[in-house]
Amino acid sequence: MSINLLTTYAKQIDQKLVSERFTGTRAKGEVRIIDAKAGVVEVLTPLSQSLSDYDKTDSSDRYGGITEMEDLKTVYTVQNDKSFKIGLDKANTHDQGNLKNASKMLKLQLKEQVAPAMDKVYFAKVAATAAATSQTKVMTAATAYDVVTELAEMLDEAEAPQANRTLFVTPTAYRHIKKNITTNINASKTNDKLLTKGFVGELDSFEVVKVPSKYFPANVAMLAVWEGAIANAPIIDEARIKSDSENISGDLLIGRNKFDTFILDAKKMTIASATTA
Repeated sequence: MSINLLTTYAKQIDQKLVSERFTGTRAKGEVRIIDAKAGVVEVLTPLSQSLSDYDKTDSSDRYGGITEMEDLKTVYTVQNDKSFKIGLDKANTHDQGNLKNASKMLKLQLKEQVAPAMDKVYFAKVAATAAATSQTKVMTAATAYDVVTELAEMLDEAEAPQANRTLFVTPTAYRHIKKNITTNINASKTNDKLLTKGFVGELDSFEVVKVPSKYFPANVAMLAVWEGAIANAPIIDEARIKSDSENISGDLLIGRNKFDTFILDAKKMTIASATTA
């Protein structure tokens, strides 16, 4: 444990640079919580029925009979249950010029620890699904842009809607894509789309989101998703400050996050990836 007490101090504390959460709004699938304690959720998928031939000669039922609309129930179990309890001793806080404000430190903990943990689970599940369904392509520096179009083609063939498509890319993959585009006859038009949007840009029906490579599984360069195929399941999302603990003179930062990300089975083909090997 390291607590650095200061004899003189500035008005600001040095903090790590950490991005905001990348995936929080990019999971639009829905699950129903069945057992919060056990972390069990389920999804019901209606199953459409094949068409019959209309028969004008049938005196009882020209429509070919009634078929009940069936459904498929898939049950998932939440695997991640994380927590933290952090003390801010009153004397230490005072001797550090009250720089470690409890509210600010709680936000820092959520930003630096909780959000990245959730993002990494999301990306791991997406990458694993793409690998399991063989919805993958190998990317090189020379083929990065072509691979983007191939991933879009995979989602097209899976009948993924054009809206709510996201392409997560590493900074290296993004650089290769832009370099490929500069040799394209419509380079200036395409580059404008990549540069003028707050989320990085648009490309081939995707919103492009640049993500540090440490968030992705090894060798993954791109993850293409239709957001409706992905469901986040935050069973417990707790973060609070306790100022009257019997165990410490000061504040306690307490948090628990029971969560997971699931790829809905009926829509799993709308997930694809590009790897470097």
